[in-house]
Formats: sequence, structure tokens, C-alpha cells
Amino acid sequence: MAQYVPQAAANLNQSHLKEEVELYLTCKDLVTKDFNSKSDPFVVVYCRDSKSNNWTEIGRTEVQKDNEYPEFAKQFKLDYFFEEEQLLRFDVFDEDKKGSQKLKDHDFIGSATVVLGELMHETGQIVSKPLMNKGKRITNKKSKKYSSITVIAEKVAGHGNEMLTMQFSGKGLPKMDGLFGKSDPYFTISRTREDGKAIVIFKSEIIKSNLNPVWKQFTIESQKLCQCDPYRPLRITVYDWDKSGSDDLIGHVETNLNELRQKPTGMKLTRAHKGNKAYGELNVTSFVSKPLASFLDYLQGGSEISLMVAIDFTGSNGDPNQGPQNIDGHMIPASLHWITQTQPSEYQKAIRQIGNIVSVYDFDKKFPVWGFGGWFRATQIVRHDFALNWNDNDPEVLGVYGVEQTYVNAINCVKSGTVALSGPTLFEPILRKAQAISRIAHQQKGLQYMILLILTDGIINDMKQTKDVLVEMANENLPISVIIVGIGGADFAAMDELDGDDKGLMNSKGVYAKRDIVQFVPLRKYQNLSMLSKETLIEIPDQFLSYTKAHGIAPGQKQKVQPHVFEVSGDDEKQQEEVKMLSPRQGGGGGQDAYANAPLPPGWERGYTEDGAVYYVNNNTQTTQWEYPMVQ
Repeated sequence: MAQYVPQAAANLNQSHLKEEVELYLTCKDLVTKDFNSKSDPFVVVYCRDSKSNNWTEIGRTEVQKDNEYPEFAKQFKLDYFFEEEQLLRFDVFDEDKKGSQKLKDHDFIGSATVVLGELMHETGQIVSKPLMNKGKRITNKKSKKYSSITVIAEKVAGHGNEMLTMQFSGKGLPKMDGLFGKSDPYFTISRTREDGKAIVIFKSEIIKSNLNPVWKQFTIESQKLCQCDPYRPLRITVYDWDKSGSDDLIGHVETNLNELRQKPTGMKLTRAHKGNKAYGELNVTSFVSKPLASFLDYLQGGSEISLMVAIDFTGSNGDPNQGPQNIDGHMIPASLHWITQTQPSEYQKAIRQIGNIVSVYDFDKKFPVWGFGGWFRATQIVRHDFALNWNDNDPEVLGVYGVEQTYVNAINCVKSGTVALSGPTLFEPILRKAQAISRIAHQQKGLQYMILLILTDGIINDMKQTKDVLVEMANENLPISVIIVGIGGADFAAMDELDGDDKGLMNSKGVYAKRDIVQFVPLRKYQNLSMLSKETLIEIPDQFLSYTKAHGIAPGQKQKVQPHVFEVSGDDEKQQEEVKMLSPRQGGGGGQDAYANAPLPPGWERGYTEDGAVYYVNNNTQTTQWEYPMVQ
């Protein structure tokens, strides 16, 4: 049986998972707000809180005097997280009252929003967007161009992950095995956590009967050693091995990565409460470091992350024709597929929360969507891998909106009786499809990584086969991660076996997965959906890097592009004149957007007022509205 060393479960506070980026801002073709002079623009930058959907100001640029084409010197540093939807808003103002921090004292020019993940995936990490004010693009009459803002992101140079190769030796260790014996030394390396506790992260081999041991060279990533913090305290402890299991302490040294780089010698091994007494010495005989590419390096090099979705259509979800039932004074839906215009199903919530984050890393925004466990009246058979758009030759749909709309249409087919929720719950057919797609992706030019999102309401009936396929995919080192979200209130304890964080995922032949590619979470564990996406996606960057490392794939070259200029054609100008300006909101604006993460139909976009209230722009009809455009 293969040996497996359990890996620590994902820590939502792991600092090495974030990467610091710096934003640079420029504007073009700003309109003139002042009667006798050009505008004096500045930009206010906001970030939307993923839990409350409220906006938080993160900074302001300096004011550029009389400048329609400002290039702001002020930069903004912030942490990038793959697992979060970090929505940024850029409000451009013309300074009216010099030095005033009150925005009401200045003229609002327009606003634009950018998702940080989308920016990091764009070629050259540069995005240009036209400014909008109350649903209308702002036109510079003189230049015949739309006023626009350009956001450029650059990775901040810092202490990235490295592959460290080191060798230690000991000198003058004490005899721990009696007067005529020697010692059987080995060492461990412990890292101090944020809570002050120590955790062992490396253990050397044992050298028998040696007071001047030279241990074998070993390699370890700085991420694992010290979370890429060169000053994080490390403790190297030397023990004398005892066959009885009662190993004896020889001594320890306190150090850090920055000190180890200097290859120190003569470090005294000491013991607590024994003062300065030395119990031999520890030496760093060799130290070599090699920078490792980060997840962000691969995004900058043009890597693509694509989403695949599979949805549970088994009978245990409940009949979607049955409305909510009164249980202990609460109206509880009888079906997990119960959908209304004001209350999305739990399946829709998971699609929105995870799909919105992952979709920005896909270039064509086309995603295959399947169902499993549905019975078809026309053929009188149950299918475990049917295309949810009913096109088995092309199961792809456009965007997260397409995923949700296709799901809603399929549920309507269930309500009409052409399809019935059936069973059993089998994952293998879907996993085989995903395996075939990821094999193709691995052979293609360019780096494409797949994420399979499986939404299910219960325990699967083919656990053995599912484990076998997952281990097979992991050990083939295919470009894929599998996210399983448990929908509803079933007992999902058995599904934790698939995650493998604690014991490792093992197939029916006793073979362990070489890579961790599976994450399982129950949706109802998280009252706030932002925590759902954080838990499900936080391991993706490391799983992605484990794939590139297995195949020796280096990041592509970062490309340079020029900012986009938004020309105004005659038709565009006429269309903008026809746009109906947003009417004042009844009862005031600025409230939370109840549909903050709901995907928009084609041709629609969100806009934001200067106080952060959301509105919706229909570019097909040139109209604006406060209400979210409901899925029909």
C-alpha cells in the first residue's frame, strides 16, 4: 500500500495565499465641468465588502489641475485573493471647493467598476472602461470620445514562494546512550503560528551512533517552512532516537529563514531552564534557494481557468411543483428546486456565488452544464450525464447567466413532466466527462485549468467508483479541481471522505491520490455566501500550482497592451441621446442590492450612483431602472 503523509486542512487565514498588487489610474477625454476652464479631476476608489455589500473607501488620488487626460501619481496597494469577488468602484470627480474632503462639494463626472480578478486575468493586467453617470456614458463633445478610466495592475515585488535546498550538520553532540554509547540524532523544524503555538513541519532521517552527524540534503518550500515570511520564528530541535519510543531531547536553536540564508555555523544547542549551557552545535552546511512562480505569475502569463457545472436531478430533491409548507411557523420549500422570482433556490445561490468568481478567468465565458439522475419520458430511461441545454454535442452555455437560465429551464421541464427527478445519485459518468475534457486541455497549446462544480443534495451511490476516478485524475496530474457543494440539510458526513484533507483520498486498490484535487463543503454551513466561495475556492491556487509543478510548466510571458480609447460613432451618439436618465429612487437610494451576485441577461450591466446605490442599464433598449431584471 502506498504511503501517504496527511496534509493540513486549508487555513482561511493563510497569508501566503494572498498576493499584493498595486493599481495605477489614468483617465482620458474627461468632460469639462467648469465654465471657464478644464476640470480638476481626482478619483475616489472603493471596494465592496463581500459580506455586507457595502462600499468602503480605500483611498483617493491627488487632484490634477486643468487636465482632461490625467495620469495620477497616487497608487493603491491591496491584497488579491482568488477565492473572493473583489469588486472595485472608481468615482471620478471635478474638484470645485479646493481642499474639501466632502464629496458633495465637488462635481461628479462618472463612475466605473472593475472586478479585481477580471483585471488580473486581462492581457497585460490593464482594463479601460467608459465612465457612466445615471445610466449614460459621458461624451467629450470636443474629442468625440467617451470619457474613460484605465486601471493598470502590477504585482508588488516581495517575498514570494521559493524552493529551499538545505543541509545541516551537528558537532560535539553529547552521549545520550550511556557512558559507552553515543547518540542516534535526528532533527525537526517547527514553525510558530499566528496564535504563538508551534507546529512541526519537517523531520530528518536518523543517523545511528554519531556525535558529529551530517544529515542528508533536503528541500522544502518557503511557503511551508515559514509562510514566505523571512522573519517568522523557527525552532530546530535535535533529539536522540530511542527504540522504546521515548526519544531524548539534545537541544534546540531559535532562528528564521533570513538567518538560515547566511549559512550560520556554531549555533549552540540549548535547553529551556538550563541557561546558556551548550549541548553541541548545529551548522548550516549548504543553502540554495530558487524562486517559484506564483499563481498570479501564471495569470499574467495568459493562463485560463474554465468552469464546468453538474446539477443533481435526483428524486430526493423533492417535487418542484409543490410549494412551501408551514413547519413550526416557518414556510419551508418542499423541494430544493423550488424557485420564485424573489427567492432563488440553493442551487442558484451556489451557481451565482462560485460561478461569478471563476467565470472572470475564462476567455470565451462558455461553460458546459450537465444534469444527473433525471428520468426522460421520451426514452423511458434515467440518465446520469445529460446536457442541461438538451444538446449532448455542445453542452456549453454563455456566461453564468446562461448556466442559471439553463438550470431554470430544465426545472420547468420537470414541472411539465417531460423530465422527472429520479436516481440513483451517481458521480462517475460526470467525472468521466470532466476527465476527458481535462485530458484534451492538457494536450492543447496554452495553459487551461478546469474546475468541475458538482451540486448535489445527498450521499452518492457509487462511492467506490467515484474515488477510483478521482484518484485516477489526480495521479494522471490532469489540469482539474473538483468542487462538491452539498445542497440541503442531509447528513453529508460520508462525503467528507472525498475531500481527503485529513487522511488522503484512497481508491479501492489502496492507492492514494498524489495531488489534492477535491474540496467538499455543505452550503448550509455558511449563512454568508461569501464564506462559501472562500471555503470552496481557497485551495484552487495551490492545486493549480501542484499541476504546473508536476509537469514543469513555466508561466507565459506577460504581454503589454495599450489602453483602449472609446470612440463615439454617430450611432453611438444617437443611442446615448436616447438613453432615459435614471429617475430619482422612491424613498431614497443607497440601500443594499438584494441581487448583488445575480448574473445579468445579455445586454445588461450594473451601474452605481455616487453614493453607491446600484442601478441596471439595458443597452438593448437604452433604458435604466432600479430593479433587478428578473429571470423569466
